[in-house]
Amino acid sequence: MKILLTTLDGSIYPVEVSSDLEIINLKALCEQETGIPVNRMSLTYNGQALSDNNKSLNGYSIAENDIIVVQAQGPSQAQATNLPIDVPLIDFGSIAVPHNRPHSSRSSQQALTPNLSNMLQMLMSDPSHLEVIRQRFPDLASAIQRNDT
Repeated sequence: MKILLTTLDGSIYPVEVSSDLEIINLKALCEQETGIPVNRMSLTYNGQALSDNNKSLNGYSIAENDIIVVQAQGPSQAQATNLPIDVPLIDFGSIAVPHNRPHSSRSSQQALTPNLSNMLQMLMSDPSHLEVIRQRFPDLASAIQRNDT
């Protein structure tokens, strides 16, 4: 089956593998494709870390044309935060929330639609943004992929 390996810099590597391929062997293939050493590598599928090296792709329900994110992680920060080192932390605290909301839900939806469209387009154009959201807010990432505003 064909799967896609992607890195946070946006590189994509289509590879042909068997569905019973174990994660440890997938990591070796990823090292060849991406240059990221296995001992510094983290694999993620649908926001879930592929941490059981003896489990197969089937065991993680990975199917044809699915995308696996390959990340390099440093030992100190990755262990301390349980996150890959090169995943940026997004601070949502600087976002201003308007205090005066429209009374009609229809006018509120119309006001938000252009901004949501732009935001969805931005998130879908860069897999690293979507992966950051998936790791912290899996339900939101699923809604984004379904284009569910």
